[in-house]
Amino acid sequence: MLRPLRQILHRVENGLLALLLAATMLLACTLIAQRLLFDSGWLGGEAATRTLVLWLAMFGAMAATRDHRHLAIDVLPNLVGPGLRQAMYVLTQLFAALVCAALAWFAWTLVQMEREAPSELFGLVQTWHGMVILPLGFGLMALRFLFGLQRPEVVEQP
Repeated sequence: MLRPLRQILHRVENGLLALLLAATMLLACTLIAQRLLFDSGWLGGEAATRTLVLWLAMFGAMAATRDHRHLAIDVLPNLVGPGLRQAMYVLTQLFAALVCAALAWFAWTLVQMEREAPSELFGLVQTWHGMVILPLGFGLMALRFLFGLQRPEVVEQP
């Protein structure tokens, strides 16, 4: 029951990641072409590009966490036995979940502060609109690290 739903969510997430990458590239190339060909450009273009890069980075981090392809230092687990390796895996997953949860909490506080004193990012988009991916992304990564505790095959890899 959950497996088909998870696959659909993964496809949606991958699609959004591809869409964000395409939009970022298209916007950046358009801004460069405007400057080179017409000696002008969209005033909010730089802010929009930075915001798209932030969203792209967070979606990429969420996908890496989902697929267990995030940055990991695995020298020490390779030097110990399977029992200690399992314990180290559990501790590192819990620590990563705790760090991501703390970052989600602080990012949510930052978004709330931006909502109280709104400023324009570009067009009708407020600064907090662009920042809302931070608590969402870090929160989802925290959950994924916790759910990663159910994947013992990751621990068995040498």
